[in-house]
Amino acid sequence: MVCSGHDESVPTYFNPCHTHPSGTLSCGEKVGVINRSGDMMRVRAANGFPRFVSSSAISQRPDQMVPFGEDSAVPDHGAFNCAQTPSDPR
Repeated sequence: MVCSGHDESVPTYFNPCHTHPSGTLSCGEKVGVINRSGDMMRVRAANGFPRFVSSSAISQRPDQMVPFGEDSAVPDHGAFNCAQTPSDPR
C-alpha cells in the first residue's frame, strides 16, 4: 500500500460503490491484487479478506510507485455500475 502526505493508512471498501470505508490497510502493507474495477482494485490482505481500495494506493513495486496498467496482466472488470448496486446501508 502506498500512502500520500502524512497518512498512515488507506481506506478499504466492501464494494467500490460504498461511500463509507469498511476498514483500513496500513501504509507499506503487502497485498495480493485480485483484479481491477475502474479506478478501484480488489485486493487480498494478510487477513485473507478481499477488499477494494483506490488504484492510486497500489504499486507494483515496494520502492517506487508503479501503477497497475493494462500491461500488468491484472484482469480489468471495468467500472462498477453503482446505479444497479444496493446502496451503502450506513
